[in-house]
Amino acid sequence: MYRKFTADRIFNGYDFLPGGSVLLLNESAVVQDIVPIADAGDDVEALPGMLMPGMVNAHCHIELSHLKNKIDRHSGLVDFVLSLMSKRALFVEAREQAMRDAADELLQSGTVAVGDICNGTDSISLKRHSPLYWHNFIELTGFVESTAIQRMDEGKRVLRSFRNELPQFPSGLSPHAAYSVSPALFELLNVETDGALISIHNQETPGEDMFIAEGRGDLLRLYQHLGIDISSYRPTGKSSLQSWLPYLHRGQKIISVHNSFTSEADIAYQAGHTDLHRDFYYCTCPGANLFIEERMPDLYAMWISGCRMLVGTDSYASNDSLNLWHEVRRIRSTFPDIPEQSVLQWVTSQAAEAFDISERYGSFHKGSQPGIVQVYNDEARLVMH
Repeated sequence: MYRKFTADRIFNGYDFLPGGSVLLLNESAVVQDIVPIADAGDDVEALPGMLMPGMVNAHCHIELSHLKNKIDRHSGLVDFVLSLMSKRALFVEAREQAMRDAADELLQSGTVAVGDICNGTDSISLKRHSPLYWHNFIELTGFVESTAIQRMDEGKRVLRSFRNELPQFPSGLSPHAAYSVSPALFELLNVETDGALISIHNQETPGEDMFIAEGRGDLLRLYQHLGIDISSYRPTGKSSLQSWLPYLHRGQKIISVHNSFTSEADIAYQAGHTDLHRDFYYCTCPGANLFIEERMPDLYAMWISGCRMLVGTDSYASNDSLNLWHEVRRIRSTFPDIPEQSVLQWVTSQAAEAFDISERYGSFHKGSQPGIVQVYNDEARLVMH
């Protein structure tokens, strides 16, 4: 028994289909065919607005969902991090339900797959029977050289828990950021992530480049507050991206997240060093960037330079919503010269490609099962999954 859908417009993950196209799906929501309406027969469900594949949220922290409305906005990254660290262990009685509510919002608003940052095992119980697809990035931090092996061992313990308890989803190690991972830990991570998909926070604040290149700026206040001795740190004289990228040279597929202060020189540097990695994607999280630093990256400049783009929501600690369509709206309104089709690819086919899940997710093609999202009155909802 087929279900048949048509709409004012259908975006298939790559392009808009000709008018009058009909999606044919079986009861498990697997695409059987795409046909002209003249060949579709009876019982075609005509929906207003646009239909598109389920979206892929490339950057989220579901384990921070209990911090919704608990962190001050527009504080800048250092004060945001300090507030996050002081509060993340609070409100623990609300953590499980908050994660479930967040996952429900993700699904109902059209997200079907998530790249999720994990600093511990809190989210395992949520994901065990989740209808969402999860790629788990086990995030490592440790800026003191002497702790590198200890931090790697701790990360591996968390990773084993994810792989043992969630064998249906991929999990792997990732560095947090250039300002929180020592050269020794980067070197260990480079070996452990040979050929793997990894995620890293990059150039989210102007102080990041200032510290990495010159050893000064607002991040010094973070280390001082945390009691971290950085007297042995040697500034690189280069930007953050140009400093951390050479550490990862074993064919990794890299998702660089935020990039609010990434320069044209950084983009050119990355493009000139593609021999270091298998693939490279820039992930933007507009809501979180505006929440923390009141600054979005120049996405038009990145797009025109040929950067492969993804979109994330980040967490409830730094966003009012995990609705990925709201991020698409922000991008479209702020950068109207980027074609609609390109931005839609960032949350569908291009994201599925980044996570190596294109066979099932990201586009409508025979045999795919990406879910169907309806966008009407500029709101998105999941129709079938």
